[in-house]
Amino acid sequence: MKPCRAIHEQELTRDGNLVAVLKYGRSMKESAFYERQATVALVMYEPHWFGSISHDSVGIAYDMIQAVTEGARREQGVELWYRFPLFPSLQTTLHYQAIINPSLDHTNDFASAFSIRFTTAF
Repeated sequence: MKPCRAIHEQELTRDGNLVAVLKYGRSMKESAFYERQATVALVMYEPHWFGSISHDSVGIAYDMIQAVTEGARREQGVELWYRFPLFPSLQTTLHYQAIINPSLDHTNDFASAFSIRFTTAF
């Protein structure tokens, strides 16, 4: 099986502030944790929900994942995030992920993951 990765982004508004993203990937000879992964996301740039914050974005995504581990369940998930600049060169992302049928945990049908990410470029 050859690796495959495809990404398509489509602007949904004339100003480009609302974008749909479709992603699909497949690993090569089970070299990654996931054999296949597909994502559909909707991202809004500059939502202006908090007044003076600029260069921010908010998004929602739906994921379907098949792990390479034998006997693993097909995992699905919904993600929500909000990214904003904390300082001019430091982006902060508040992130929530709802995981339905975690692949490797057969004792749970649902899990939640919360994170705060800090990203910088120099």
